[in-house]
Amino acid sequence: MRRSTTTLFDKNRNYHKPTQQYSLNYNNTFWSKHDLGAMLLWEMYHDRTNWVDGEKEFTIGVIPDLNFGSSTNQKASGLTQETAHEGLVGRLNYTYDNRYLLEFNFRYDGSYKFSSDNRWGFFPGISAGWRISEKKFFKNLLPDMDNLKVRASYAKVGDEGDFDAYQYLAGFVSDSRYVMGVNTVVEGMKDRGVPNPWLTWYESKIKNIGFEASWKRGLITLEMDFFQRNRSGLPATRTESLPTIFGQAMPQENLNSDKNKGFEISVGHNNQIGEVRYNVNANFSATRIIEDHVEREASSNMYENWLYNTNGRYKDIRWGKKVIGSLLRMKKF
Repeated sequence: MRRSTTTLFDKNRNYHKPTQQYSLNYNNTFWSKHDLGAMLLWEMYHDRTNWVDGEKEFTIGVIPDLNFGSSTNQKASGLTQETAHEGLVGRLNYTYDNRYLLEFNFRYDGSYKFSSDNRWGFFPGISAGWRISEKKFFKNLLPDMDNLKVRASYAKVGDEGDFDAYQYLAGFVSDSRYVMGVNTVVEGMKDRGVPNPWLTWYESKIKNIGFEASWKRGLITLEMDFFQRNRSGLPATRTESLPTIFGQAMPQENLNSDKNKGFEISVGHNNQIGEVRYNVNANFSATRIIEDHVEREASSNMYENWLYNTNGRYKDIRWGKKVIGSLLRMKKF
């Protein structure tokens, strides 16, 4: 009689994340009409995770300790992961007579993913607004209009989310196995590829123009926004554009870029009937994204370039076949 084996898997994981945050805030009103506010914040966090696991087979029952299992087919593994971020955040806002609004803000962020020369990025933003409904002539002209505000903003935002860490370092990886001699497999190391010490944050430049309106204390509300976002330095590798004889693994680079334009409209209704208060909102948005630059291999002919080169084209284009009589041709959808 043959017994089936039972497997016990045991994993121990430790997660440590010390976080620090310090802030200074200032708010004051001058001469009854001037409001000034400021904030400065420093934050830092350092993640460290390490784990170890083991696995053994049991032929007679399962005692919940790996020490009592068989040494046949036993497995063990472990890993340590570490990340670190720091950032300085600032904001300065000014309001005059509750009508004119101005704000400047910034982030100065550092990430463990990049080399010391490209680790920090400065990302400012500015916004302004005008509450036309606070003007005296407007109150006399449309007394039921609670709020009418025009606003605009521009900001530069950094992102490091799609980049692999430590690509600025040259080195070796040890998770490779090689056959040496006759049927002998040994652990080995291999070159990790070409380093890239110039890798840094990719940036989004965002423009926005909008206005808000409210009539009879929110009985009807309307909000419209027109926006444009240009991203540059998106991650890509040159594996397609380099010949295969190059023979090295390529790192990520700040190569790709795109443009996003669109608008959003929101209409709302707020009211109260007796003790019941309710609100209804409807939203509509439309956006188009253009591939400004996509790293790709060179086209071998004009037809292939027309069919597969997405540079300067909208995203999510679909190709299909359209037949008119005996004529078959490619068409974009």
